[in-house]
Amino acid sequence: MSFWSPHIHYIVTLIHIFSIIFWLGWMVFIFFILQPAAARVSSINPKLLMPYVRQRVRKFVFWIILIVLLTGLYNMGYRGLLDWQVLTETSVGHRMLWKLGAASILFVIYFIFPYVMGEHESDEKEIQKHQVSKKGKMIVAGMHLIAFSAGVAAAYLGITIGG
Repeated sequence: MSFWSPHIHYIVTLIHIFSIIFWLGWMVFIFFILQPAAARVSSINPKLLMPYVRQRVRKFVFWIILIVLLTGLYNMGYRGLLDWQVLTETSVGHRMLWKLGAASILFVIYFIFPYVMGEHESDEKEIQKHQVSKKGKMIVAGMHLIAFSAGVAAAYLGITIGG
């Protein structure tokens, strides 16, 4: 079995897709389910809980990003999209560039989010002191919406490329 065999490609593609589904699923779960539910439980302070949840998830997502990058590179190689000329001169290459752009937006938001939220501090007291204003909540909601939309766009473009 060669390195570029269809069997390996299908396995790598499944790993790529399930990794992204896991990541986007966590975004939806945290933002739309866990955070609102925690806000309704009187014994839970969501301002203290959510930074710890996001830090915990961030540890898994770091590895997911690595898996997505490696499986994405393999898939690009399998499809012949590691050639700059193919990327810039074919419609499939153009869709791949758009997909890479959308994925880059998702990655950038993922990496700047802790700084916007003040969660890059390692000191527990610093995290607890950080209060999110109404404007800050709108920024957080906007970042989540942009990140999720970029992820969905990247997934759609990946499907139109064929893997």
